[in-house]
Order: sequence, then structure tokens, then C-alpha cells
Amino acid sequence: MNRDYCIRCGRQGHTSDECSLKHRQHAPTLTQRIDRFVTRFPGVAALIFLLALSLGASIVGAIDLDDAMRAAQPVVFRSV
Repeated sequence: MNRDYCIRCGRQGHTSDECSLKHRQHAPTLTQRIDRFVTRFPGVAALIFLLALSLGASIVGAIDLDDAMRAAQPVVFRSV
């Protein structure tokens, strides 16, 4: 690689110190993207949160019910 090769953009004709991409802002993080979405669409964000919460509660409830039925199964068969 010669001196006029830029490692930022991969083009020739300038170095990485002279590149126009040097001062470009980094992509926002996931938390910044979520925060921006919540400020732009608070109603949709609340609906998504409630749906995720109810989905999580139903999964946990199904697992808990399955464990309770497994624990109660020998008792049911003994009483019959």
C-alpha cells in the first residue's frame, strides 16, 4: 500500500488523516435508538412494551403451570 491510500474509506488519492469520513459521527447505539423511538412515538412504544410484558408473563405463567401440573400429577393418580 502506498502513502496515498486511505484506510478509512479504501480509496486512493488521500491518507486517512485527510479523509472526509474522519469527522463523521458514529452510528447511535441501541439504547440511543430506543430512546429516540420512544420520544418520537410514545404511544406505539407503550403498546410494544405492554405486548412484550404480557408475552413474557404468559411464557412464565405457562412454565409455572407446567411445573405445577407435573408436581400435582402423582397426587391425582393416587387419589383415583
